[in-house]
Amino acid sequence: MTGDLTLIFGPQSAGALHLNTFIRHAGKGLAKIGVRALPTRAASPLLRRLMTSERPFRERRADFDRETIPRPAVLSALNIFGPPEAAYAKRAFFPGVEESLGPIRKITGPCQVVLVIEPLHHLFLSSGSERLEARVRAAGWEDLFDLGWTDLARHVSDKMDGCDILVLTPRGMALRSGEVLERLFGDRVSTISDPFWLLRQFVSETGGAVLDRMVASGAPEDAVLEDLYTSFARSPSPEDIEQRLGIEKITVTLMEQRFAEDLDAIAGLPRTEII
Repeated sequence: MTGDLTLIFGPQSAGALHLNTFIRHAGKGLAKIGVRALPTRAASPLLRRLMTSERPFRERRADFDRETIPRPAVLSALNIFGPPEAAYAKRAFFPGVEESLGPIRKITGPCQVVLVIEPLHHLFLSSGSERLEARVRAAGWEDLFDLGWTDLARHVSDKMDGCDILVLTPRGMALRSGEVLERLFGDRVSTISDPFWLLRQFVSETGGAVLDRMVASGAPEDAVLEDLYTSFARSPSPEDIEQRLGIEKITVTLMEQRFAEDLDAIAGLPRTEII
């Protein structure tokens, strides 16, 4: 059963950072319902340490199993692909990342792998890395338009063979908040968390206040939640994108189109589901 171990590979998208925050704040509550959850400051070093070949494989596997008991376990390894600036290096998107995935798969065995993705200009800003932003500002729009999530998702699918791949988008996480939390942490997560917790992270304070009023009147309908998200979603302004990344509005439009194309391509990968 792959669901007894979940690896959130990130990278440092806004959604992945929200999940990491949830694990940090809800860790004790998750432990009480039987879920071992490690935030990235513990999970990423653990995987890197176990990937080295300095110790026999059997010992490394035994160490990993001890660190992830009890099961189910959720590891938020957002830095496993490298620091944020690795997102754009050598005019490529996370170059060479596939080399780290094989050793991880040998250690973990079959599991659920989570990729939390978003349009690239959002990713470049959400990481909070000045070095990454500087690299993007120095890039031409043709180079940026060549970047996409499809190759990274294919590497994960190929190297993590036998694993179920769950790809989360901002819209999916916001509008299916309770379902996403349940998929990652089990059906008892509702005893320690607000089913709309993720939606609250993706909308402004005003949007959160509107949501509170809705919830007080009963469970909001899906269409109402969609309107709420559309109206109050946190999103960088075109001016902020151009100032910090040097990306003009027309290039943003092209990158958003590329993101939609990536989702279509990723949906065709084996054992892969998109929310």
